[in-house]
Amino acid sequence: MVAGGAAGALGRPVARAAEPAVVAPGEADYARLTLRGYNRRFVAQPRRIHLPGTTAEVREAVARAVRERLPVGVRSGGHCFDDFVDNANTRALIDLERLTEVGWDQRYRAFSVAAGAELSTVYDRLGRWGVTIPGGICKGVGAGGHISGGGYGPLSRRHGLVADHLYGVEMVAVDARGEASVVVATRDGPHRDLWWAHTGGGGGNFGVVTRFLLRSPDADGGAPRPGGPPPPGATRARRGRGRRNRCCRRG
Repeated sequence: MVAGGAAGALGRPVARAAEPAVVAPGEADYARLTLRGYNRRFVAQPRRIHLPGTTAEVREAVARAVRERLPVGVRSGGHCFDDFVDNANTRALIDLERLTEVGWDQRYRAFSVAAGAELSTVYDRLGRWGVTIPGGICKGVGAGGHISGGGYGPLSRRHGLVADHLYGVEMVAVDARGEASVVVATRDGPHRDLWWAHTGGGGGNFGVVTRFLLRSPDADGGAPRPGGPPPPGATRARRGRGRRNRCCRRG
């Protein structure tokens, strides 16, 4: 979760420090939030759960955990079947369920998808511009883990992975001095190596992604509509007789 010193030192400054909503053991919502993961074999019991609603609040949550030397787990949709987040070592859980905005970012000329948005929300809102991403069919999956893990779905044979359309990431990184800052890494701009690290290798090792900037490689970002592949008229998933879609099964 610690990024290189250069990325943190050159990060975009945050206007103000914000204290995110925090849920402690025994408080309302603690049980619900610890049980969001699909595999009930693994249930974290963190000292506190942060519910940031802005990038600034994510930065403060990370900074506080670093100051107190608490191992951090980050959750977007909760579909991970392993114990990467829900494990005994997680002491500060940062839950991104409040970060759900999807829209067009004029500054970066790309679609902005918050890390906590579920795929159903992403498809619906991007569809209003006549574009989509080649993501999965399980619509409750959170964008955070899906995109940073590559993002594969029924349209991938035609349009590649979601990561192939990743123009940049906005994230909270920690430098060698232990300072948390907001960094924007793009395909053709600053911190290109940090952008590359999020194009399919999995998330969680370099910081906390707060939003993804999506633009197809052959688009110049001059207008929203050509910024991504067109949505299909319909999709159909093949399933074996009498079997549920395995990606939606609870562990």
